This record gives sequence, structure tokens and C-alpha cells, in this order.
Amino acid sequence: MSDRRYQLDYDLWQLFLNTHGEELIERNLSFKETVRADEPFITVEFEDDIGVQIVEDFVAQEQAKTNNKIVKLEVVKSDLTEKGDWLKEQSLSTLIGILGDLKTRKIAIAKEEKQVNAEIGTLESHILPLLKELEITKTTITTNSGNFTVSCNEQVHPQPDPTKWEEIFKWVIENDRTELLMKRINSAPYRESLENENLETPPGVQSYTKTTLNLRKI
Repeated sequence: MSDRRYQLDYDLWQLFLNTHGEELIERNLSFKETVRADEPFITVEFEDDIGVQIVEDFVAQEQAKTNNKIVKLEVVKSDLTEKGDWLKEQSLSTLIGILGDLKTRKIAIAKEEKQVNAEIGTLESHILPLLKELEITKTTITTNSGNFTVSCNEQVHPQPDPTKWEEIFKWVIENDRTELLMKRINSAPYRESLENENLETPPGVQSYTKTTLNLRKI
């Protein structure tokens, strides 16, 4: 089965089926539809390249009629981390376009994750007091969504006074308790020390250059 899938607006897909459905049947072209309640589009995967070409031609015609106002159509690779050979065959323009789509998707996912985390926090703030009131530390709850094991764990976490870091560092060194600190060098002041001849870098630290790609849609 082809690893090329298309995400189309529902109305666009229905229009395609109304105008090309019989052609697909006559040519025995199979496809698989995937619909998820939380997504505003339908994912269609064809088993034959001919079907893919028919969809591409149809969408190109519809986009021309509507001044490109049709809800997105995009080729979706099942997992780009496993498509190295396919990526090598693509043009720079294609790769940048895919990267742009992925970054847009990442932003949307991050926004959704932030909202979901906020809702999770709100629910937990209501559930924890209820469990405490019922004196429950571990139990199994049956819900409409399935069975869940629920447990409460308490852990102590440090909360340093931000105005007393010098005292904390001094105490850690004097008492040989360096395991209390994260073993990491701060990149910004380290780079500054490399660029300033008046600043020394600590022994035992090597540097490496990391190249990053910046992408901004204009």
C-alpha cells in the first residue's frame, strides 16, 4: 500500500466522490478513509498511484476555481524518520514545505497540549482532595471510558531561595554534596567566556558546534 495519504476537508472529499466516484469504481481503484472525531478533516489513502493522480488533478482544478481557498490538502508521510531514501529524492522546495507544515503542526500540538495540561491540572486539583477525604491511596475506578487504577504519591521537592544561590553553592562545595546540583554547563555564559579573553573556561569542558535551521513563513 502506498505510504502517501491525503488530508482533505470533508466537503472537498464529498465533492470528489460525487464527481469521480463512478470512475474509481469502474477502474477498480481502492482507498481507505480514516475519520477522527477530534480532527476537522478526513484522511484518505489510495492503494494505486492512479487514484492518487486523479485526486491531485481534481484538487488542482478546484483550487484554481476558488483562488486557493480550499481547506488544506497535504501529502502525509507515515513516518519521515524512516523515509531517508524518499527524502533524498525531494527538492529543497519540497523539503522546506514539509518542514513548514510540521512546524505549524508542532505549534498547534503545543497549544493543544498546554490546554490539555491545564484541564488535567484542574481535574487533579479536584480529585486529590476527594481521594484524601475518602482516605484512598490506591484503588480501581470503573468509568464510561474504561477501568483506571488510581494512586496517590507524595514526594518532597527542593525549592531554593533565588536570592541565596551563592550561599547554596558554597555550602554544596564545602560539604562535598555536588550531587544536589544538575551536572550541566550553562551555554550562554560559556560562549561568552570563549569570546572574551579576560574570561577563563573551566578545565574538563570541551565544546562542539551545533548548527540549527531557522524557518519563518512570510
